[in-house]
Amino acid sequence: MRPPPGFSMVMAEGAVGTLCSAIYGILCAKLWGPELSGITTLAFALASFFSFISCLSIDQIVIARYVSDKEHQNLFLTTLYIRSAATLLSFIGLMGSSLAMNDFLGAWIWLPAFAFIQNALLTMDLLRLRTQALNELHRQSPWRIKVIFIIFFSKLAVITSLPAVDSVWITQLLAIFEAILLLAISCIFTHHHHPVATTRSIKWSVISGYAKKITNQSWHLFLANLLVILFLKMDYLFLAQLSTARDLGLYASAMRVLEIYVALGNLALLQLYPQLTADKANSASQYQSSLRYAFGFAYMIAGLIIFFNVIVGQWIIRNVLGPEYDTVARYSSLFCILAIPLLSGTVRGFAISLQGIHYNHFIAAAIGIFVSLPILYILIPKLGFKGALLADIAGYYSSAMLSSILLPSLRSIAQAQWHPRFHLLLRNK
Repeated sequence: MRPPPGFSMVMAEGAVGTLCSAIYGILCAKLWGPELSGITTLAFALASFFSFISCLSIDQIVIARYVSDKEHQNLFLTTLYIRSAATLLSFIGLMGSSLAMNDFLGAWIWLPAFAFIQNALLTMDLLRLRTQALNELHRQSPWRIKVIFIIFFSKLAVITSLPAVDSVWITQLLAIFEAILLLAISCIFTHHHHPVATTRSIKWSVISGYAKKITNQSWHLFLANLLVILFLKMDYLFLAQLSTARDLGLYASAMRVLEIYVALGNLALLQLYPQLTADKANSASQYQSSLRYAFGFAYMIAGLIIFFNVIVGQWIIRNVLGPEYDTVARYSSLFCILAIPLLSGTVRGFAISLQGIHYNHFIAAAIGIFVSLPILYILIPKLGFKGALLADIAGYYSSAMLSSILLPSLRSIAQAQWHPRFHLLLRNK
């Protein structure tokens, strides 16, 4: 399986966006302090959750239809109507949730709405789905990278020169402007290179048929992804309800540092995916051997992350984020332990995708929620963000690793994931 044309350019765009986002997030935590960082974290988490709902998990289905169907106008209009209606309903849900959390958000009650507008502009870029189906994303990437850099440095100038309260609103307006520019790039590119063929008459019967087929295909995927995102976001909601904004800010900063570590690990693991794909097609025994190697590589990276954090990571956190985040530095080894299930889960995700057993993501997320919920409820009022970290350790290990033993359809993967300690036991079951 060969990568599509311009794959490296698209990956470069993703790497630039991730790096800029990570640096910006760390500087915001340092300059805004734990309490304001906690409030903004909740606002962005709410916006992210409802933005996910507005997408309805139809993107991959629509891309596949663009590849197989010649008539793109009706498909584009169908997607536009579905996404517009879902976005409107999601915005209503967001505002209801913001009002329900008025005690926590206070004067920042409108911040989730501004963050949602930014996300909505990005998700409404439906022409980008068509461009991806045409394998032309790389032609937009140089322009998108320029926009990302311009807005990134503009945000840095704002947060380093203005008071924290003012910089939150101005940087969010800059983020909305960035989304508008990216949408404009997509529209201009489509108009000049691959315009959507239009006709005078709109075939409403065809659009209605498309809508039914797309929603029928996507609902089970949407429910599975919804459970996964609930699993990933519920710790933020519990901290907001049962603890303080400061605790939420400390926790978010800890997770942001972990995300940087894990993102680098995932980038390395991604290089193994083409070989796993080839081995899966050629030989079952070679595939199992390669899968064991991939899990071993993931554990080695996780071990290096933990070792690095023990040696210099705590010092870096203290000096970069400042004395207010000393608690994060002291407990950094605790959250770095999460690199083990997270990176192991990445490799297991490769295997699940190659073996076509995607429903296991839904079950694994349900197991993680079942384990995490009572721990979050009991420990957060007593331990604050440390209680959330302990719940994460239990939830992520259960979801990403123990579920491989519990679920019969994942036992073959578990033999590689738990190799060599448990694979002989599992092979005899």
